[in-house]
Order: sequence, then C-alpha cells, then structure tokens
Amino acid sequence: MGFVSSLSIRTRVYLTVGVMVLFIAMLGVVSFFTLDHLIAVSGADSREMIQDIRFFTLISFLAIVVVSTLLATFMLRGILRYISLLKERMTRIVETGELEEVPLRGHSEIAGLAAAFNALVGQLSWRLRINDGLADLGRELAGDLEYKDVAQKGLNFMARHVSACAGALYGRDGESGECRIVASFALAEGAHFAERFEKGKGVVGQVSADCRPLSLSDLSPDEALVRSGTCNTVPRVILAMPLVHDEEFLGVIELAFTVDPDDTLRGFLEVGCPVFASFLRPALQVGRIRELAEGISKSNEELSAANEELEAQAEELQSQAEELQAQAEELRTQNADLEVQRARAEESERLKTEFLSNVSHELRTPLNSVLALSQLMLSRGPGGDPDEDAEFLKQIELSGHQLLALINDLLDMSRIEAGRLDINPGDVEPGRILNEVVDMVSPLAREKGLDLRTRQGDTPMIYSDGQRIRQILLNLLGNAVKFTDEGYVEATLSSTVDQVRFDVIDTGTGIAEADLDHIFDAFRQADGSMMRRREGTGLGLTISRNLARALGGDIQVSTEQGKGSTFSLVLPMRYPEFADIEKATPADPEGRADASSVSTPPAEPVRRGRRVLVAEDNDVAVLQVRGVLEEAGYDVDVARNGREALELAGERAPDGIVLDLMMPGMDGFQVLDKLRAVPRLGKAPVMVLTAKELTDEERKHLLRQGVITIARKGSLDRFGLLRSVDRMLNG
Repeated sequence: MGFVSSLSIRTRVYLTVGVMVLFIAMLGVVSFFTLDHLIAVSGADSREMIQDIRFFTLISFLAIVVVSTLLATFMLRGILRYISLLKERMTRIVETGELEEVPLRGHSEIAGLAAAFNALVGQLSWRLRINDGLADLGRELAGDLEYKDVAQKGLNFMARHVSACAGALYGRDGESGECRIVASFALAEGAHFAERFEKGKGVVGQVSADCRPLSLSDLSPDEALVRSGTCNTVPRVILAMPLVHDEEFLGVIELAFTVDPDDTLRGFLEVGCPVFASFLRPALQVGRIRELAEGISKSNEELSAANEELEAQAEELQSQAEELQAQAEELRTQNADLEVQRARAEESERLKTEFLSNVSHELRTPLNSVLALSQLMLSRGPGGDPDEDAEFLKQIELSGHQLLALINDLLDMSRIEAGRLDINPGDVEPGRILNEVVDMVSPLAREKGLDLRTRQGDTPMIYSDGQRIRQILLNLLGNAVKFTDEGYVEATLSSTVDQVRFDVIDTGTGIAEADLDHIFDAFRQADGSMMRRREGTGLGLTISRNLARALGGDIQVSTEQGKGSTFSLVLPMRYPEFADIEKATPADPEGRADASSVSTPPAEPVRRGRRVLVAEDNDVAVLQVRGVLEEAGYDVDVARNGREALELAGERAPDGIVLDLMMPGMDGFQVLDKLRAVPRLGKAPVMVLTAKELTDEERKHLLRQGVITIARKGSLDRFGLLRSVDRMLNG
C-alpha cells in the first residue's frame, strides 16, 4: 500500500489500465486453450464449428481490447488535462503572485477540488483588497493632523473607497453624550439632514447606544434622499458603523449607497472603522488638550476682568449689594469650573514638565563639565601636567558625546512621532555587532565592578539595519549596567531558522509590577524626580522598541524586582522590505555602508601625494579634519565657503572632497551640482560631513550625485574619519 500511495495519479491510471488489459488477455488465452482441447476431442464437424467459434472469439477479444484501450486513454487524458490545468494555475500564482481562478466545470471530484481552489483564491483576493485599502487609509491619515482634518480626510477616503454616494461622520460630545456632525461627504442639507443625535434616538443615536453597526435597505423618499446637481435619488442601502478604539466610543460613520455594497466593501468597513478610530483618538486627545489650555487662558482673562469690575462697583455702587452678591456667586461657579479644568490638564502638564526638567539636567551636566574643564585648562595655560590635560580632554570628549547622544535621542523620537524613521538594510553579522557593543560598555562595567559576560553560538548573516541594531543593543546593555550595582550582566546571541535573538540579562534592581506596563512609554521613568539615582530622559526604551518594530521584530521583557531583568531583542532573519518603500541611503550616520558588513580597510592605504579638499566654514571642524588627514600623510586644502571650494577644486583638481552642506553664500548642494557639471571634476569622490538633519529627498539627491559617504558631525572619532576618507579614495 505504501508503494502504491507513493505513485502519481498518471502512473496509477496507467497501471490500472494495464492490469485490465492483462486480465482480458489472460481470459483470451484461457479461451484459446479450451477451444484447442475441444477440437482435439471432437469430430470433424464439431472441429469446424469450434474453429468458427475460435475465429469469432479472437475477433471479439481484439475488439474488446481496442475499445477498452481507447476508452481508458480518453478518460485518462481528460483527467490528466484537468489536473495539469489546476497544477499550472497554482504554479503561475506562486511565480507571479497574481490570483487567478481555474475555469473548470462539472460535478466530478476534480471539479469539486477546482471549486475549493477557486473559493480559496476568492477569499485571498478579498483579504488582499481589504488590506490594500487599510494601507491606503493609513497613508492618507499619516502625519500631524488636527481632529477635524483626520475626520474629513478619513471620511472622504472611506466613502470613495466603498463607492458611497453620500456620508457623514458624527463625533461623540464628551459632556452631553450626543453625536454631533464633524465631517460630511457629498451631503446636502434638507429635510433628512440632522446635525446632532441624542443617545438612543435615530440610527446614529442607536448605534451610539449599542456600539453595533446598523444596515437600512428598501428606503422610501420620505426616509432618505440623495441630491446631486442634476437629480435626486433614493439610496438603496444606508450603513451606520461605530468608531471604537480601545473600548472607547468615538463616534458614528454613516454611508449611503445607490447599489448594495458587496462583501468586500462591507468587510473593508468592518476592519477599516477601527483603524480609522485609531487615528481619530490621538487627534481628538491633542485637540482636547489645546482646548483646555485655551479655555484656561480665556477663563483667567475673564476672571481678572470680572474682579476689576466688581471692585469698581463695590467702591462706587454700594446700593447695588444684591446685584454684586449675585455676580460673586457667578464668579465662584466659574472658579470651580476652572479648578476642574486645571485638574484635567495637570496630569498632561506634569509629564511634560518632568521631562523638560530631566532634559535640562541631562544637558547641563555634561555642558557644565565641558565649560569647567575648558576654563580650568585656559586658566592654567600651556605647560601644565600633560597626563592631567589628557584626562581633562578625555572628559570633555566624553561629555560632548553625552550631549550628542541626548540630542540624537530627541531627534530620533521626533522622527518616530513624525513617521520619518530611516531604515537602511544590508548584510549584518550579529555576533560582530554584539561584541562591539560589549566593548563599548565594558569600561562602565569595570568601573562598577560588574562581571560583563557574553555567550553566542554560530549565527548566520542577517539582512537588517546594523546601525539600528547597534543602537538598540547599546541602550539595553547600557541600562543593564546602569541599574545593576553588583553581580553580573550577560549578553547572549542565539538563532532559529527564521529569527535571531539577543538577550541582555542582569542581576540589578528589577522592575516593579506597577511600573512594568509603562517602561516603554515616552518621557516616563520609574523615578522622574530630580533626586533620582539614575540619569536619563526616559526615551531610550521607547526609541528602542520603535526601532525594533520598524525592523520587523520586537523587544520582550521579563523581570523580578530585587533579582534582575531580562530584555530580549527578537528580529527576523530578513528585514521585511516592501516594494513601494524606497530607502533613503545605504550609508549610516557613522559613514559606513553598513555598520557590521564593512570589510576591513586596506592594510596600507595610499596617502602620500593624495590631495583632499575640505570645504568647511566651521573653524573647529576644520582643525579636526585637517589635523587628522595631514597627520596621516594627506595633502589638505581648505575652502571656507562654496565659491572658494569651486575655485580651489578647479585649480588643484583634488583626489577627493570632504564637503559640508551648510556654508554661507553657496551651500554644499549647490557646490556638488556645479562640480558634477565640470567634466574633469565630475567623477571626483565626495564625502559629506554635516550636522544637518537630511530629508529623504536630500539623501536621494546626494546619492544621485555620486556621494560616497554621508556622515554626521560628532559621530566620527579620529579613526572613523580617517577610515572613511581612506575608503573614499582607496575603495
């Protein structure tokens, strides 16, 4: 049975036909032997009759064999043709990704299989159309939009996507509970138009009360009417859908249709309304905060004016005491309302104030160190203790990097909130990144007397953003060392078929259960007071989780207070790129094509006799770049502005150019465009070194102009700067 089940359908059918033909042949042979025996024992007349029977039997046997073979072949070809057609259509779907049904008819088992296949194709097509619509809705509502803009754009998109002839969005009023219209689509005022609905009254009010969709059909002109510039018509169907996010009712969207919407459109509305609500809720909350702030300011002004008026009336109109008393009662009511409004705004303001205080502290601490050490070195003058001066300079550099890291965190958070996070995927070696991060935090671990361990198995290369992985691991390991006073911190690396996993384990303080739900919240810390033991702004874990999710993974956490925590970064083996997303640049902020896939620079790069033009207007940056390059053996020319850079480039024909983008008169973009227009300078390698936050379009423009490396000022040390220039000139 196992052998037969392993055969293909074609082989099984051929085998069956062969057995049938063999059986018929055996019957024929037996018949022939039987007739021969009868001929042998019979008389002459009987022999002649038997000979006739034998001839007739032979002819009948051959006819049966031929007819059976033809019939079996016909049936076999028909079955195999349908199976081949089904297989061909499946193969085409796998290769092209286009869903197509199989055009089979009949009531056979194969037709039933084709019908099931077509049903599956239809279901997949339905899901894909809905998912495409949700993606378009997300792109339509992305960005920093006000509540009314989100409501209007979302209603317009959904109405057009489902081919509605008219629509309206009713938002819930937080105080009265009524649903009031906030956006409309192709809606004309008339007898059937209402701007508000009480809870439980009308279709909108009933949906508000039940939080369930309602569908109306077979409407009459007295119930509803759709108007255009040329005609009036009765809609065939009206759908009213609740907008709910995190169990909070936000409003009702009502759409009218001249034709009954199909299952795909209804399905899109069922899944699209919660997505629409997820954009409405934050916009509504931002609007409420703004209204509260404006209301407080306006009420304060009104209160001040009323007090002045009361004082003037008290001095001049003693006879109107009763009127003044009534006004005083009114003022007390206003004060009570103001207290309620202040209480509502205090929580949102508290987190913002706490964050600003922490950021101010984090900025001042390294900045004060820089200023104090710089002033001390200036007051001592040259000729002091070289070792102590070197230590001062090391502390100044460390403080500068702390300031830069804080600014980068704030910039990353703003990019994440604006939806403009750059991901630059490439081939990444996870073990190398982990070792680099461990080396970076090991001095702090040694200073605290901690045992810093690593453990990793054989992990293959992955396709992801090495710089972002490094940023996440540096935050997780840095936090582990920061919050561990004794014991050890261990970093492990493991992988499965489709995932790679980084675990950061510590024996630190752990996290309280009450704080565990908020550790990834922006601007929030377990101890946000200015007397807290640990430094930080509360943005690291928020940024890390957003980066992990942007890479297609996530961060998991397990903890026990007083015993330690384990933070796990889980990433896919391949970054899930989408075809319609064009990545801005293959260069990371440190000027590398990928932080963990860059090959080691040549052992002896050619530097002597190579000329580098540095186009930079900042004196400190000029000193740094020029000093590093000349010390390494390069010939360096310096241009302080764009025009001077073009002149020196034309005179000296440099082998490479280090270009700043923010220069007076003519910026770096203009310089680059003009350089590429000169034939003998058009192929000169260019490295961009800038403090400017580049947009996606600016990055694409630089790449189109052949920029080798894009590096951020302050992110490269001496070795990194020299390595980037060596790579630019030596490949």
